[in-house]
Amino acid sequence: MTSTPTSTPSRTERVPHPDLFRQFPLSLARRALPNDPRPTRAQYAHYLTLTRVGDPPADNLVTWIQTQSGGQGRRLFEQAVEHGIESIDNPPAELVEFFEAMEAMPVWLDRDRIDIAQRATSRLPIWNVISFLYLGFAMSYLSSPANQVLIRTADLHKRAPRRIVETAVWWMEVTKPGGLDRYSVGFTSTARVRLTHAYMRAGMKKHPEWDSESWGDPVNQAQKACEYTPATTVASAPAAACAGKVTV
Repeated sequence: MTSTPTSTPSRTERVPHPDLFRQFPLSLARRALPNDPRPTRAQYAHYLTLTRVGDPPADNLVTWIQTQSGGQGRRLFEQAVEHGIESIDNPPAELVEFFEAMEAMPVWLDRDRIDIAQRATSRLPIWNVISFLYLGFAMSYLSSPANQVLIRTADLHKRAPRRIVETAVWWMEVTKPGGLDRYSVGFTSTARVRLTHAYMRAGMKKHPEWDSESWGDPVNQAQKACEYTPATTVASAPAAACAGKVTV
């Protein structure tokens, strides 16, 4: 039985280029790309649905924590982070759901490739980190909806330097060898970051200025993709420049 090869979507099936990419110099740069970077209309429609999706396991956990008195919910969360969900007698369903999601291994995950990438990253010079700090992270501010959250939490101006440092430290922890292992600093800090973002979503949804029709959910999945893509691309550029020069 022969299979029909998947055809490349025609130009008419793709969304138009944004105005910014029709202007020089980006208009020239996009012509140099080997493939058309524009999504199909179906892909774009799916992307828009992600503006309404936050982080359900973390959001459910925050809702539960806020019902607990005396900080008991946060204490159980920290116990599970540091010692595992199995260290808690009769843990609440919200806590179990969150850590099952954190510890689940996707079927497509290739631990060998992750190990190689982490060892290679750990051997890159300091200017790789600097590029991530000053270029990649700055590019993440191009997301207008994400900035709406930062403006309303005073993070855009008052905490920008601290936020850059915190993000860089997190990035270095998760990209070091073993940085994604269950009890590594990279893993535990990622769990806390997810909870922090869930608190931000819960607060922003109640903010009188939040325009969900224009911006979707605060700190949604589409926004995170827009932030991570430029940041990781810029951070990876020095690695590409070192191709063939780094031994693992």
